[in-house]
Amino acid sequence: MKTSCAAKYLPIIKSMSEAEVASEIDNPRELLLDRYLYKSNRFEIAYAPFDYINTRAKIVIVGITPGKQQMQKAIEEARKLMRRGLSDAEVLKGAKACASFAGPMRKNLVKLMDAVGLNEFLNLSSTASLWEADGHCAHFTSALKYPTFVNGQNYSRSPHMIRVPFLLDYSSTWLAEELSLLPNAVIVPMGDMVTDVMTHIGGKLAISSDRILAGIPHASGANNGPISRFLGCAGPDDKWRDRFQEIKAKVKNLDRCADEPIDGIKDVEGTRSQIFVGGVRKLPCVGEQCQTTVQEH
Repeated sequence: MKTSCAAKYLPIIKSMSEAEVASEIDNPRELLLDRYLYKSNRFEIAYAPFDYINTRAKIVIVGITPGKQQMQKAIEEARKLMRRGLSDAEVLKGAKACASFAGPMRKNLVKLMDAVGLNEFLNLSSTASLWEADGHCAHFTSALKYPTFVNGQNYSRSPHMIRVPFLLDYSSTWLAEELSLLPNAVIVPMGDMVTDVMTHIGGKLAISSDRILAGIPHASGANNGPISRFLGCAGPDDKWRDRFQEIKAKVKNLDRCADEPIDGIKDVEGTRSQIFVGGVRKLPCVGEQCQTTVQEH
């Protein structure tokens, strides 16, 4: 397979100094994929090595978009792995695992997933191991898989993604392409906005609502109030606790055979994990077009 976005940007990332990396994270130029003005907001999407897709995954965890912290971690890990002489495929896999949901939100996310029983669904003592030995069970992604910023800051929930055609178009393309490779996985959207995006995309892909665990609060450290209420601190009558009970019951009813193998798609190492940046679609790469051709056997 060929991955022209990664092929273009990994050498640039490798050649940068630490100061240049810091400058790119603060104000993307060499890694800028696209920008867009919407009303009074300036949106920018930057490249970072979040291309890897684990098509063996039993669950897909969907955030909003990588932030500056995750972008930095992904680039730092990619640079380290490239210095060790690893292949692009290995670099992208390692960078994605290191940076996905990095920081305080990872601890919150583990608490939320364990609380609703996803660890039991996956036969794990804790979903914390999804970032370690049990990484093959999960695919980490975002509604906007490359770091997206509004007015120079991390994009979170404002303005709503559904109301910004620029963002929704990218999300619909990238996320739909990823989910099409994971037709049996359980989908965990983080927060109501991501759930709205999933509803928009899921209808087009005919994704069963049984596979989408809608209602889990976003795991950001800035969202500790809803997280605590979801986990029960406000008592049994709180609306967030109602969500918790509904999702926990849904997890219990999940089909444990949801990870039946998908025939026909393998990577160069013979596994079903692969890098996929657009199938046959063309995606912008700073004035060029990104295209990935997936080998099928």
